[in-house]
Amino acid sequence: MQDSHAADVQAELQQYLNSKNINSLFISIVESLLIEKPANPIAFIIEYLYKQYPDQAKVALDSLAGGNASAAPTAEYVNSPAPVPTGCPASTCFHKVPTPSLSHSPH
Repeated sequence: MQDSHAADVQAELQQYLNSKNINSLFISIVESLLIEKPANPIAFIIEYLYKQYPDQAKVALDSLAGGNASAAPTAEYVNSPAPVPTGCPASTCFHKVPTPSLSHSPH
């Protein structure tokens, strides 16, 4: 019974990824990162999303800023180095977050 539930959850997650075109979005972001190699990849991703999806980004920024978002990230911000998470040595920082395995889905 538990395997059936896991399969249902996995199918639901895969359907969500497909319906929102998440795989293509992440591929585009990673390609852009590899081409540009920005000093601050987090800011670069924010700017990328703002440029590629201005209406959706504006709604998200307005929501985060309590309705007071004004503009996209500046080039100065995008080109500054990204901060290293607290407690994480810069040379060995690889945060690993477990994610559901979707590799068993038929393509």
